[in-house]
Parts: sequence; structure tokens; C-alpha cells
Amino acid sequence: MTNKTNHIDIAHLANLAKVEIDEATELKLQDDINSVVKMISKMMEVDTTDTLPLKSPLDSPQRLRPDEVSENPNQGLLQRGAPETKGGFFTVPRVIE
Repeated sequence: MTNKTNHIDIAHLANLAKVEIDEATELKLQDDINSVVKMISKMMEVDTTDTLPLKSPLDSPQRLRPDEVSENPNQGLLQRGAPETKGGFFTVPRVIE
């Protein structure tokens, strides 16, 4: 992408993504991308030197709950659909020798 023209090669991107698009779709995508680039360029013009970064978009502090066990899952029920278990663990075929 060049800074002067904001041109993005849609056909090249479609080829990389292994998708086929027609010329009308390519032109529409080019217009959409140019609109996004213009919007971002406009946002970049805003002076944010005295603006502190947000930790959260909410003004209120986050309420955290205590990290406590709230239920006891039934291991047998959870593993019922597994092809094989051993000692309470799911067993899977070895993939690394």
C-alpha cells in the first residue's frame, strides 16, 4: 500500500486467500477499504498528546468475585462420551514418539 494513493491490490489479496471475486466485487472492496483508510487517516489527525489511555471503556471499576469453586462437576458424566479414559483423565493416541 502506498501512502499517496492508498491502493491495495484486491486481486492479489483474493489470490492469497484462494478466493475468486468478480470485477464488481473487487471495485466494491477497493471502495470499502479506501473508506476505512480515509477514516483512520482522519482519526490520526486528532491531537491526543494530553489524553490518557483507557484501561477500560467503562468509568466504573470492575467488580471481581472471589475465586472459589462454585460447583462440583460429575467427572463420570463429563467423560461418558469419551472413547477412552484412564484414572479420571481423557486418553488420546500418542502423536509424539
